[in-house]
Amino acid sequence: MEMEMEQAARRARRLMQYEEKPASQPSEEQLKVITKWVGMFMELNHKEISELGMAAYIEGLKDLSVAEIERGCQRALKEVDHMPTVAHIRQRVNVYDETVGTSGERGCELCRWTGWRLVPRTDGPGDVAKKCGCQT
Repeated sequence: MEMEMEQAARRARRLMQYEEKPASQPSEEQLKVITKWVGMFMELNHKEISELGMAAYIEGLKDLSVAEIERGCQRALKEVDHMPTVAHIRQRVNVYDETVGTSGERGCELCRWTGWRLVPRTDGPGDVAKKCGCQT
């Protein structure tokens, strides 16, 4: 299975080289992480994907950092009950756990660990973002 995934990743890289426009190429680390996660998703969901399918995962995730890919895939593993798509993974990149902040420490529920919280406007209806006191 691992050899098949590496072969699919190599073939996907070759397919991407023949694109008309010069596109940014994923790093070896990004390819390694994407290949690892797609392999796990395939195994867990008893699915196989084609070379083109693997190329789609690489193309769809290559603009994310390795940490973002890891975070999105970890969340998709826990939350999606079928083979996650690129969209499922991307939707989960910036979603933070409600009990633990991004640094692994407990954070503020008011700002959901973003450093910003919504407060009512003083000059009319609606809300405005304000720096949260937990970040000082």
